[in-house]
Amino acid sequence: MTTAVAIWEDFDVPRPLPHACSGQVTLNL
Repeated sequence: MTTAVAIWEDFDVPRPLPHACSGQVTLNL
């Protein structure tokens, strides 16, 4: 799920979750 993380980082959406959990955030969505 590296692509999802890359897209998330590209969007730079302000979320209260840590950057390390970016991958889990995408899965939660």
